Amino acid sequence: METKDLMVALSKKLGCTEDELTEVLKVTVNVISEHLAQNDFVTLSLLGSFKLEKHVEYILKYPDNKQVLYPPRIEAVFSPGTIIKNALEKESDE
Repeated sequence: METKDLMVALSKKLGCTEDELTEVLKVTVNVISEHLAQNDFVTLSLLGSFKLEKHVEYILKYPDNKQVLYPPRIEAVFSPGTIIKNALEKESDE
């Protein structure tokens, strides 16, 4: 499902315009991003949680003696909540 498809489905179910939903989505993403930038843990009880994971730098050595340095990085990670996990398990059982 693409963003546009989600917006159409939500607008039909909620009786809102796509423009209103787009604004809500933008604000939601901005708030989540701001909290993650402050290294906060963000939990949306029906959806799941977002957190930052820090990865240290490392050197990968190839069999031909070539070495590549991978710099440290910070990654935003999403963990699905119980409702999503249950839905995925139900789909895999079918």
